[in-house]
Amino acid sequence: MSNRACSKGFTLIELMISMTFLSILLIAITVATLQIMHQYSKGMTVKSINQIGRNLADSIRRDARSLSTVGGGKYVAPNTIGAGGLGRLCLGSASYIWNTDSALRDGTGVKYTGVPSPRMIAMARVNDQGGQYCLPVSGNYRMDVPATLATEMLSNSLDTTTATTGTFTELALYEMTLTPMVTNNPGVLYTLQFTLGTNQSGTIDTVDQSCLNQSNTTSNYDFCAVNKFQIVLRMG
Repeated sequence: MSNRACSKGFTLIELMISMTFLSILLIAITVATLQIMHQYSKGMTVKSINQIGRNLADSIRRDARSLSTVGGGKYVAPNTIGAGGLGRLCLGSASYIWNTDSALRDGTGVKYTGVPSPRMIAMARVNDQGGQYCLPVSGNYRMDVPATLATEMLSNSLDTTTATTGTFTELALYEMTLTPMVTNNPGVLYTLQFTLGTNQSGTIDTVDQSCLNQSNTTSNYDFCAVNKFQIVLRMG
């Protein structure tokens, strides 16, 4: 009498079920990984914009406190006649100068002067004793911004340029307002509001100053962020 060895293997159906399960598991892992990467990229973009906004606000706050004259700061909107499309906030010893977001996007913004291959001004802090950039001469405001006297405030890791040379930045100041906290008696305390964000062409809803919806093919949603900031300034 002989013993017959008996071995049991997987059936074809069992193999197919196992392969299907592994495929679903791999797809789930891939989708989860991509989602985490999207959230990380978006989070880093928002974090960078917030940090730049805080740095800008802190710099403006320090300069406002150093004003020798109470309420001596001056604000000139970019659309002011004679301003040449540049916004201006003058705080005694330093002034802040910026191009509009649209001028930066279409490449028509005012550039720094005095250096080879100057870049367009995104937000410049300029040494400016007496706030000369906010004082018109014959109806026109000063337009030249020497790179040697300026610090570009919107240059960071999101930007492909450095300092005041190279191509234009993809960050922009969308809006700024300066209002006295007591409207009928302007004095020491003011409220400064500004909107800051990325400015890549085709990614921003320019009507409400926000990133396009993620479903939009040009949105570049992970690397788009716009934020509003509000601070109280003591001028003098």
